[in-house]
Amino acid sequence: MGLKPADFVVGSISYFSPWHGLAELVESALHLSPEIQANVRYILYGTGETWAQTRQLVSKRNLGQIVMLPGRVLYSDVGNRLAAFDIGVFVTTDERKRKYGTSSLKFWEYLAAGLPVLVSDDCNITPLVEGYGMGLVVRDLTPKGIAKAIE
Repeated sequence: MGLKPADFVVGSISYFSPWHGLAELVESALHLSPEIQANVRYILYGTGETWAQTRQLVSKRNLGQIVMLPGRVLYSDVGNRLAAFDIGVFVTTDERKRKYGTSSLKFWEYLAAGLPVLVSDDCNITPLVEGYGMGLVVRDLTPKGIAKAIE
């Protein structure tokens, strides 16, 4: 994928659903400081109902050098893909899902791969992340808030 050893990879493997915060994640790249932006790469694996929209957003915002959307990954290859990540992102923009808990399979996969996580405030996940220092909880799910957490 053309990654350099100095690149910091922000990664996600998920279904592209409206509530997965992928548009906000993509837009967050615009709010990174120039020093960070020069060495960060977002790799967002998956397909789904908002994939084409997300691809258009990457193009519209001229973020093709930072944000990669390689598409679907076979489950048998997930471990290899996770090995390239420096941090796994699992954000949910749907307030109801965060309040009552989301399906957190990706969260556990990131942890199993030894990755720190960047997660939205979720009733089930937040106590684990904060209690055990597994990563960061993002309470401001705007692009600026996500960029601040990445930095």
